[in-house]
Parts: sequence; C-alpha cells; structure tokens
Amino acid sequence: MPRPPSDRRPEPEAFLRLAGNSLTYDLKTHTYNTALASQASRRGFQNWVDRSDIGAGVDAGYRINKDLSFVTGWRVGQQFQDRFTWGGKHVTSTFNRVTFGFEGKLASWLQGTINAGPDFRRYSDAPNLNITGASHTWLYLDGNLTATATQDDRIVFASKVWHWVSSTGSTSYQDSSYSISWKHTVDKNLSLSAGVKFAASKYDLVAPPLRNDQLWTFPVGLSYAFSKEVVLSADYLFGKTHNAVESLSTLGRDYDQHLLSVSLKLAF
Repeated sequence: MPRPPSDRRPEPEAFLRLAGNSLTYDLKTHTYNTALASQASRRGFQNWVDRSDIGAGVDAGYRINKDLSFVTGWRVGQQFQDRFTWGGKHVTSTFNRVTFGFEGKLASWLQGTINAGPDFRRYSDAPNLNITGASHTWLYLDGNLTATATQDDRIVFASKVWHWVSSTGSTSYQDSSYSISWKHTVDKNLSLSAGVKFAASKYDLVAPPLRNDQLWTFPVGLSYAFSKEVVLSADYLFGKTHNAVESLSTLGRDYDQHLLSVSLKLAF
C-alpha cells in the first residue's frame, strides 16, 4: 500500500554517481612497409592503425528542482594509438578531465545536457609527437539541446569538441562537430526532417603546416509509418569537404558527396 504523500521522503538535492566510457576503433587491416623492396608492389597502399579511448570517474550534482541539475565531473583515462611495427610516430596519452554543466529542463519547451571543461593531457612518447611539448590543455565539450517549437516541431542542437588520435599514426587532432536538425510531424503517419552539420579535424602538426579538414553536410528525409511495425524512410545527404589550409595540397581532400538511402523497418 503506498504511503500518504506527507510520509514520502524527498529526493536528496545532492548526488554522486560513478561513470565510465570506452571507445575502440579496431580497423582489422594489414600493414605493409612499402619502403622495403620486398613490398614495393604494394606502393600506394594506405596503412591504418588501431586506436582507443577509455576513461572512468565520478559525477557530483545538485538538483535545482525535480527537472534540472547542475553537474560537475572528473574523468581519468588513456587514449591509445598503435604504432607501425617499423617505427614512426604515435600519440598515446593519459588525461585528467574536469567538466561543468547541467542536465534536464531549462524551460518547459527546452531540455538537454551540456558538459564542458579543460582536458589536461600528457603524451607519453615525446620524441615522436610531431607536436610541441608533452603536456597540453585542450577543450572538451559534449552537449545537446532539444527545443519543442510547436506540438509538431522539434529542433535539436548538438555539439562535441575533443582531442582524438589519427588512424594514420602521425599525430593528434581536435575533432569537432556542430549540428542543428528539425523534425516536423505532418500527421500520425508522415514526418519530415532536415538539418545542417559542420565537422572539422584540426591537426596538431608542427610541420608541415596544419591540416584542417572541414565537412559540411545537409541531410533531408521523410518517413512514413504504415503501422507501428512497418516504417518506410528515404533520406538524402549532400556533403562538401575542404582543407582550410590553403598552403597544402588539397588533392583528394576537396570533394562533393551525394548519398541517397531508402530503408524499411519491420518490428514484430
């Protein structure tokens, strides 16, 4: 039998929680030293290395009300970048990250989560960094906001900025993305969507000059639900890339992309 409302204990205003994350890119590719005469026939082959990110820590929060909390977090972890068997550069590092932000509803029509703060990084292989110094402080940002503009319209803002390691084994880079998407419900069966996303990979190279690969994408789509179990979707995306460092060759890095997809979802 439920307690009377007067006997219920309120939720605590302050809270602690453990948190962790793991990300692994296992590319499952062979690597070849094409500088060797025995592998000269493979010249032009692109080598890739595996990489991973793992971290753990704690979040401390304070509930302003039942729908909104301020949160500060701490993470300790490591980013690992494999090394080619014949040597070369790699940028394995350890990090301590402190973030501040909120989660929940800012208003009846606006909700989301934002965490941002300094990422204190120390790289373990200074002679092979291709960046200046072993210790750096980078920006970390991860957030999203959902605005309910009308009963039938939702707008989602999302962004992430962090430091990652390249799959070519050469250096680290700032990986950033910013997007806005809109979804409109026409009726109980039909919905439409559109958006724009900007992504950039800004490399930390000392020499040659910095690479700054930029990508704009513009997706549109529609979805029709014949029933709860059968949904048909069609999506189109136009993408355009550019290397923002004009002094570098843009061969193979400037291109246009057209992607059309049709999907059928069946749920039983």
